[in-house]
Amino acid sequence: MAETILGIDAGSSLIKMVRIERSMQGSVITGTAILQRDPDVDPAGDAQAGAHGSGQADAHDRLARVIAQAVADKDLASDRIILGLSSRQVFVRHLTFPFTSFSKISQVLDFELEGMLPLPIGDLVSVFTKQGKTRSGEQRVLTGSMSREELHSLIRAFRKEQLHIEVIDLAWHGMLALLDQEYGPVPDPLVVVDAGWSGTEVFLVSQGQIMEHRFVATGISSFSSGHQQTDAAIIELAEGDLATWSARIGSLIDLCMIGWANTAGTLADTRPEQIVLCGGGCLVQGLGSSLECAVQIPAQTMGELRKDFFQNITEHQAQASLLHHASGLALRARKQDAGFNFRIKEFAPLTTFRDRRQRLVHLGVCAVLLLGVYLFTLARAVHHQNQQLDMLEGQIRTRISEILPDVRKGMLPSQYVSILKDRLAVFDAENLDNEGPGGSAIEILQAISTLVNSSFKVNLDMLTLDGAKVRISGSADGFATVEAMKQRLQSSPFFAQVVIKGAKSVARDGTVQFTLELDRE
Repeated sequence: MAETILGIDAGSSLIKMVRIERSMQGSVITGTAILQRDPDVDPAGDAQAGAHGSGQADAHDRLARVIAQAVADKDLASDRIILGLSSRQVFVRHLTFPFTSFSKISQVLDFELEGMLPLPIGDLVSVFTKQGKTRSGEQRVLTGSMSREELHSLIRAFRKEQLHIEVIDLAWHGMLALLDQEYGPVPDPLVVVDAGWSGTEVFLVSQGQIMEHRFVATGISSFSSGHQQTDAAIIELAEGDLATWSARIGSLIDLCMIGWANTAGTLADTRPEQIVLCGGGCLVQGLGSSLECAVQIPAQTMGELRKDFFQNITEHQAQASLLHHASGLALRARKQDAGFNFRIKEFAPLTTFRDRRQRLVHLGVCAVLLLGVYLFTLARAVHHQNQQLDMLEGQIRTRISEILPDVRKGMLPSQYVSILKDRLAVFDAENLDNEGPGGSAIEILQAISTLVNSSFKVNLDMLTLDGAKVRISGSADGFATVEAMKQRLQSSPFFAQVVIKGAKSVARDGTVQFTLELDRE
């Protein structure tokens, strides 16, 4: 069954939404939306400013309402929802630890971050992802911390709109999912340039992990006053502005390389093989070629790198360029360790439709397995009873064939009766014991029933005679009952010896199956 996942990039200027449908055949984009944020209040907030009280809650409520309305209008309802936040809402730090255990890092993370952040550590929720090791073998981690109050406010706002967010992450972690080798080969290492309206972030990526990242407050708005934040059209900048911007981006790339070399040593000697341009910077005409000239590294957009994945987006290519992070966030749901998730620290997500469906499937599988075990046990018990009945029927047929004369020999009725009487006399002589019960099975059964009365919780299933030996089989409520029955029969004058030939417990109903062998006096 196909699964639908909605990725939401709640950027500082636009809200970008992409729904993908994931099945055994792969992931396909099935719906998109680009929405304008409230122009009066920036719900993305600013991590540096801390909590905003009621104003922040109101902004989150408006954000959730806008997204809920778009989900209804654009038919974007999905099994799972992944929300990506602006980097302005999260403090990001790089740390190293002398151990690699996830639990140990979790225990000391807050202690290591204390003093490195502008807000009290108790007011923050901090998470991390591993990033490989340093030249000395220490574990590198990328940490993210956001306001606890803001996280509460955000979750409450979406709950009011019946939107159950499964993952809350940084929006730019979506690009890692798009760079996964599953969707095609990518050079290693490479640089991702996320050029936005008010700033530019540069990421050095190797082996699917962000090794270094830098930010500069230089974006599209620094050079283009003729465009609005919400425009989704090609932007033309002066050649000098492109050169200036590219030079600043090149400086960030150099800083990333230096930082990686300081921690990873000789592993960082390799120059990045490619620049991948994503986000609003893809709308700036000539930015890619300008970067190539500035840093001497080939550049292409994320849309060009993953053109097969984005080919079915029906919007204009300029609009499709804005959906990179949202698309990656939807793909990111496939791997729980592909980024941050601020929900898992303290706020477990509500039960979603997907969770309920999984639970129903698991309950169904368990029910089928239990039914199968019950039917197997029942069939086995019926088969055992049928075997016992067949055995008894065979014994009866054998006795009858021994007693009844063969009529095929053409004897007279009087001869038949005479032979029958003789054989019955021989049968009685073999089985009759004048001091004990009669020789027939019925008489012996009556004697046993008298000795083993209703005070014993016993069911007799089979009685067989073999000369002076009597064998009885049945079930009792416990081993003590079997032993007491043996003692009762042993003490009677009718049987010389009573031996328990077998006794085993039946787990199905708690009874004990037994077999006793009795020697008649």
